[in-house]
Amino acid sequence: MRTDTTPPEREQRRGLALYLGGIAVCVLLIGIGAVWGNVHYTRTLERSRARQAERVRAECAERGALFVARIPGNLPATDPQDDAWDVAPVLEVPLQRQALTMPMLEQASVARVELQALTDGSAIAFRVSWEDPTQDTHVDAGRFADGVALQFPLTRNAAFTMGDRDQLVQILHWTALWQLDVDEHFQDVQDLHPNMWVDLYWFAEGPPWRLPDSFQDPRSLQWLVGYSAGNPLSDFRRRSPIEELVAEGFGTLTVQPRAVATGRGVWSDGRWRVVFSRPLATDDPLDYRFWLGGSGKVSAAVWDGSHGNVGGRKHYSNWVDFEVSP
Repeated sequence: MRTDTTPPEREQRRGLALYLGGIAVCVLLIGIGAVWGNVHYTRTLERSRARQAERVRAECAERGALFVARIPGNLPATDPQDDAWDVAPVLEVPLQRQALTMPMLEQASVARVELQALTDGSAIAFRVSWEDPTQDTHVDAGRFADGVALQFPLTRNAAFTMGDRDQLVQILHWTALWQLDVDEHFQDVQDLHPNMWVDLYWFAEGPPWRLPDSFQDPRSLQWLVGYSAGNPLSDFRRRSPIEELVAEGFGTLTVQPRAVATGRGVWSDGRWRVVFSRPLATDDPLDYRFWLGGSGKVSAAVWDGSHGNVGGRKHYSNWVDFEVSP
């Protein structure tokens, strides 16, 4: 026989339901409060960071330092013409001819560069631009390519003249020739002299002999002496127009075995614009380390190919201070 629930039991169940409902409402309110608290904290932190960034930016402008602006979204790591560069402050950096060691540059042709920098919080990009009425992309006898480099001190007192003994610097180097290698194909002798002729390359497929297509057989590579010896200047499989190097004084320039820098250069309207990009920090002890809210030094060097600039015949700057946005 079914027995109805007694009034006291109904009251107990009703009270329990009200109690549990009250707990649920409290939990919900606490959750909403926590979410709003996190949103408020995040917005407060962002406003504080923005105020600090503006303060650092103003200080950089006052003392002639480079301000590395922080942007949301993707960093224009390989696009020197991206609109994102419009928000980066421009610092004019004067250049001088290299006249300290042989071979010296007899006459300067590039007076200054414009330097900018951006970060997205995990990587950093520098853009260097300068006036150049001629686009020099090839090398030949008495013919040289345009180029630019950025230098960072790996030790506190490293000289801007490529460091000194036990005072290392890291250098990121770009050339217009390597940019053409990446954009089109490896620039071989035939690209300058279409009628040149070679009778034979052992184990290569040809004629004509074109790199890399004609040299698929590993045995053919031994006749490419520079490549076989590991000379990075002979690398016809180049994937980046930028190389990373270290130095501790004139005549000590050495290519780093590992490279993480990327970039691209574009010539238009009588002006070169070149971007260098790399992570803020790596596990390579020969890589310069950047950090948000940090400071450092950078210098630039430019080669004007049409004026015979090559090797030590270059323009360079003194150290320039920079501040990275927090």
